[in-house]
Amino acid sequence: MTAIFLACVAAALQFGIQRFVGSGVDPGSYQFFLGATALSAVWTGRQSAFITLACSALFKLYFFLPPHFSFRVDSPATALRLVLFVGVGTVVCLGGGALHASREIFESTLGSIGDAVVATDDQKLVRYMNPVAESLSGWQAEDALGRSVGEVLHVTDEITMAPTELPLDKALRQGITSHLQGNCVLVSKSGRRVSIEDSIAPLQGVTQQPRGAIVVFRDVTEQRLTENALRQSEGRYRFLADAVPEVIFTTDCLGRWDYCNRRWYDYTGLDMEQSMEEGWTAAIHPEDLRQALAGWSESVRTGAVYEAEYRIRGQDGKYRWFLSRGFPMRDEHGNILRWFGICTDIEDLKRTQEQLFQALKMEAVGRLAGGVAHDFNNLLTVIIGYGKMLSDAAKQSGTPSNEAQQILYAAERAAELTRQLLTFSRQQIVQPRLMDLNSIVLETETLLRRLIGEDISVRVALDPDLLPVRIDRSQMDQVIVNLAVNARDAMPDGGHLIIETANVDLDHPYIRAM
Repeated sequence: MTAIFLACVAAALQFGIQRFVGSGVDPGSYQFFLGATALSAVWTGRQSAFITLACSALFKLYFFLPPHFSFRVDSPATALRLVLFVGVGTVVCLGGGALHASREIFESTLGSIGDAVVATDDQKLVRYMNPVAESLSGWQAEDALGRSVGEVLHVTDEITMAPTELPLDKALRQGITSHLQGNCVLVSKSGRRVSIEDSIAPLQGVTQQPRGAIVVFRDVTEQRLTENALRQSEGRYRFLADAVPEVIFTTDCLGRWDYCNRRWYDYTGLDMEQSMEEGWTAAIHPEDLRQALAGWSESVRTGAVYEAEYRIRGQDGKYRWFLSRGFPMRDEHGNILRWFGICTDIEDLKRTQEQLFQALKMEAVGRLAGGVAHDFNNLLTVIIGYGKMLSDAAKQSGTPSNEAQQILYAAERAAELTRQLLTFSRQQIVQPRLMDLNSIVLETETLLRRLIGEDISVRVALDPDLLPVRIDRSQMDQVIVNLAVNARDAMPDGGHLIIETANVDLDHPYIRAM
């Protein structure tokens, strides 16, 4: 219908010109009909243009070429004019149709892409908007055309909310592509805020001079939310990883370190560059390195859980024992994607186990000493008994025997040693009585020197005016031994042990201070 209407309009214009201007107008002129054909081609396409051309040729032949009101062609000149009209009209239909098709492809392309597109002229006025741009900005294309692009596209900073101007000058003046700086949001006509990413490129003409600009932007609200959530999740993971006292590390599928938490850096003193890939092995004790790497290589090869104990050097140069464990993370097909590992400081546990082992040995020795002491005490009872009999017999005969006294003295010393062994084995019967604590310390000193080793010196400081105390001798000996053993364990590299006695007034201020 549009094609026929345009042909009718062209005929009406031709009639009007001839009526008001008269015979001065060439009845064979075709400018109105060619114009109608061109408009039809550009607006509605090639097919409609050919319909307009056919109608125009019939109107021209019937109304304006002799014989009038007839479709007969009486002269070669009339036929030639019609042929020329149809030929020129065909070219117009083809050219205009191609232009229409190109425009349709252009508009269809811009209308179907997911990005918003706004075209401006060199005065920064909107000349085109695709549907996505209409949706994001809240402006209809017919309302936005001719308005300033800054009025249609109201952009602000995402954090400060300050208005941000689109960098069109770079595209219009310098002919280069530009982007908004930082994270920006587009405030629509209704006030809805949309996070966007943009690109502004120059629209160049035949002379290669910018005739306008193309603003392309997209809604990245979901992407920003995802990025923020990922950033927060990563921040929480790093905070938790840095907060735990253990060393946490991750590797690629080949076992090369690509992350470790703050604990590793704080303990070893190594930086990230020194620790990544195989650099972490520099902190392993040379005696443990071969075994640690062999086990790690085997786990990476087989995919088995890695577990090993080795010493790691701290930034103070001292080594501590760590238990290292690595676990593979697999995909749905069972392929190893990454390794996650944790190293736990077990130095204190090792020392505790060693102390427990030593305590068990001491308990076994104590039991053995107790058994020996009991048997030896039985023998001493006989020896002391016969010694007293010999001494008494010598006294009655009037010739005291020095030999019998020496036997009794040696037997008493042996009995004292037996008592100390029983105290050490905790098998002595409790018998509290008033005793001189200084003498107990002096008698125990020899045992303590043998017990705590040669790398710790023992010194006693006794108060000569010390008051007697009511205690059980065996328990007091055990207390002194326990204090000495604890002091020895607290000085693994040697030191000085001082045992001091003094009178103390345990009044109420002293008790409160304690």
